[in-house]
Amino acid sequence: MCATNKANIALIYNTDSNKKLVNQLINQENASPADMKKVMRGTIKLIINYIKQIYHFYNYLNNLFLSSTFYKVLTRTTQPAHLVALLIATFVLSIVWPNLVASPTPVPDESYDSSKLSKKYTILMYLGVFATHFGAQMWMTFVSGLSLYFNLPRHIFGQCQQILFPRYFTLNSILSIIALITFIKAHDHQRWILSSYVQVIVLTLCAVIELTVRLYLAPPMLKLLHQKYRLESYEGVGKEIGRFEDHSMLEKNLCYKEIHMKFRKYHTIIATGNILTVVCTFVHLHYLASKIVAL
Repeated sequence: MCATNKANIALIYNTDSNKKLVNQLINQENASPADMKKVMRGTIKLIINYIKQIYHFYNYLNNLFLSSTFYKVLTRTTQPAHLVALLIATFVLSIVWPNLVASPTPVPDESYDSSKLSKKYTILMYLGVFATHFGAQMWMTFVSGLSLYFNLPRHIFGQCQQILFPRYFTLNSILSIIALITFIKAHDHQRWILSSYVQVIVLTLCAVIELTVRLYLAPPMLKLLHQKYRLESYEGVGKEIGRFEDHSMLEKNLCYKEIHMKFRKYHTIIATGNILTVVCTFVHLHYLASKIVAL
């Protein structure tokens, strides 16, 4: 595989076979329509050839990466999750800490307009991010999950969740972090009161829960789900819609029972965490409603 890729890559630099085509392109003013068609076909063939070489080169690099020790550390250990969590916490604190501890400073008249415009865009981003986060929670928790569970075979439903779960918590983690940062930035020149600090705690808790689920809980749960479905498929179970009842054969399998118990444990913790984030969102939504009423 490696030698083949190197041979394919080497073809990119072999331009001797393309000199005639290049000369035809340069002198295409004197070329007949038939010659022009040949030139165009040759050009398309050349472009396709280059795309193939780039694709083979990408596959070669990708295979090297997948077989590297670095990739094994990333996918088979928890160290990368610790690093990501530490980097995110450091990044957020470096941005919002000065706004939390500094006293409000008056804005000079000459910079008032630019400051007001900047704050308007910050609030716009904050509201857009919060609305997207709230909508994603409502859809995934109360619409998508229930609809798929009661209408798809159990294993098909599980395969959908294997795709949706990581993306859902990744998206919500990013949105929660942005909402936290923009909320604090929007209160940059205001005196902080108790209700504002409560909202910072609520938004922080929401982001921490979603990030914890994404980094530490979702990966092992999905791995257990895959193992669980593999054993069920061996017994011919998984095509039913909703919860299956006749699992007498699987109950005799001690390995399956252990995997099932671990899976239920992770699933319960994740579901509880998701409900807590929904509660945090509603608390913040109530805060926004009180501000709108005050207007």
